[in-house]
Amino acid sequence: SPFAKGDKVVAYCRYSEGDEQGLKNTSTDEQEQAIRKFCSENGLEMVRVFADPFASGRSVQGRDHYLEMLSFLLHKKKPDVQGVVLWDFERYGRNYDQAQLDATRLRMAGYKIYSLQQPIVDNSPFAHVLEAMYFASAQNQSDMISADVKRALQHNFLTYKVIPRSCIPDGWSAVPVDMGVYSDGSPRIGYKAEPDPDMKEDIRNAIEARLQGKP
Repeated sequence: SPFAKGDKVVAYCRYSEGDEQGLKNTSTDEQEQAIRKFCSENGLEMVRVFADPFASGRSVQGRDHYLEMLSFLLHKKKPDVQGVVLWDFERYGRNYDQAQLDATRLRMAGYKIYSLQQPIVDNSPFAHVLEAMYFASAQNQSDMISADVKRALQHNFLTYKVIPRSCIPDGWSAVPVDMGVYSDGSPRIGYKAEPDPDMKEDIRNAIEARLQGKP
């Protein structure tokens, strides 16, 4: 641990169940438990936990508690805190430039940043190079997973004419399509969007009203 016994820290946890999650499927509660255990074993006091469940790390949008953490630590009247503990650098963010910028701001303000999964304790410039590599790897992995998902979506549409069910809007029906089976033998079902006959006339009337300038 880079911290001295008795130091005070904050924890940051983030979880995304989207295409960027990959194999590191650990909830914010599980991350918090691991950080609490680390603090207990090293005699640290965790003063606050900032958690963004179901939030993408590709930007700071939607990560309200991440922004709240930065505001808390970088306020003119700085709190009595010595650093930030993460479960994993990928949880901190998957945008290289943003992660590097914010990490630098925190370090310049006197805070230490420590990851349980990548325990870099040396404060030399080389340690910061390693950290930068982790941030770069996180963004690269996210980009690769995102590209794979887009290719899969395109293949599914071109082959089966299916789209994610969450993309089917009101006025359309989600018609199940048999796409075979997964590797474990379970059925693979997709959904094709078809006009909902029960809503066709309502939608036609709504469009006509909008074209006439009516609400």
